[in-house]
Amino acid sequence: AVLGVCIQNPAEYLARAVEMNPRSSKARVALAQIQETHLKKPTEALRSYRELKQLAAARKLDEGVQFNVDEKIKMIEATTREPSNLEKKAKK
Repeated sequence: AVLGVCIQNPAEYLARAVEMNPRSSKARVALAQIQETHLKKPTEALRSYRELKQLAAARKLDEGVQFNVDEKIKMIEATTREPSNLEKKAKK
């Protein structure tokens, strides 16, 4: 138990870490990677990577991200067939 909360899995632990330190790029990257690779939840991972990209662009993270988040997002979009916001707008 951390801070009086029983944590069941790494994703839950990392989500709590992000909640407690929203500027932590390492916690956000680790959470997205766990969602993508271990939990096999690409939609959740995609949401996390998109948020990471947005926060990095706004310089709201404690340090830069050491990989190409755009490429990761494109790869997951291709496998999940979830359109990006630009593609959604183009269809309207």
